[in-house]
Amino acid sequence: MVKATFLSLIYISPIYLLPVAASVEVIFILIEYNIKKATKLHPHLWLLNQILINLSLAALVLLYSSLLSIFISAVLIIMVLMVDLYIHISEYKHQ
Repeated sequence: MVKATFLSLIYISPIYLLPVAASVEVIFILIEYNIKKATKLHPHLWLLNQILINLSLAALVLLYSSLLSIFISAVLIIMVLMVDLYIHISEYKHQ
């Protein structure tokens, strides 16, 4: 709910709200990473996924060229999907 609120407000004033949203996101990622370390098979890949998806969002918000930002975001999201697929397959094989 907190992340959704920041993301909806970010288009009002991205210069001020983006650092706040990024800081809150980093705090949430660190808390969830500590939880995932005990339960997930590949917590580092999960962390990589979170970083890539946040870079994708930052590219959409911060880049000056909309075509470039969409292209970079698409590439990062495809990378996230590939890593997520690998995580799910390896966890399924591990069970």
